[in-house]
Amino acid sequence: MGSIGFRAAALCLIVSVVAAAGVYGVSGALPPVYQASGTIRVAVPSQGGITDPNVTAANDLATQYEQLVSSGAVQVMAASALHVPVNSLDGTISGSTVAAQNIVQVTATAGSAGVAQARAVAAVDAVHRYLTNLTYRQNQHTSARCRKA
Repeated sequence: MGSIGFRAAALCLIVSVVAAAGVYGVSGALPPVYQASGTIRVAVPSQGGITDPNVTAANDLATQYEQLVSSGAVQVMAASALHVPVNSLDGTISGSTVAAQNIVQVTATAGSAGVAQARAVAAVDAVHRYLTNLTYRQNQHTSARCRKA
C-alpha cells in the first residue's frame, strides 16, 4: 500500500471514529421515549354471518374511530382517569388502524414505560367509554323519535 493509500485509510478511520463518538454523545443526551399500545376491535352486528359489506363497514368505522383517539373529548376522559392536566397529554396519544382493518390501535408515549402503559390503558378505556356513550345517546334519540311517530 502506498503512502497515499495509507493516509487515506488513516483519515477514513479517524473521520469514522469522530462521527461515531458524535453520534454516541448526541444519543446519550436525548431523553428516552417509551411507547405502549392497546387495541379495540370494531364489529358490525350481523344476523346473516360475516359478509363483505359488514367487513367493509367495520373497517370504515375503525378508520373513523382512529381519529377520535386524539380528540379533545377522549383526551379529557383519559386525563381525568390519570388525574393529570389535559394539556399534559398533548401529542402523547394517537390512533391508527392495524393493516387498514377493523382494529384501532391506541398508542401512548412517555418518558417512562409505566407512564406510557398507564396512558395507553386510560386512552383505550376513554375511547371505549366515549363510543359507548355516543351509541347510547344515538339510541335514545332514535327511540324518542320512534315513540313520537
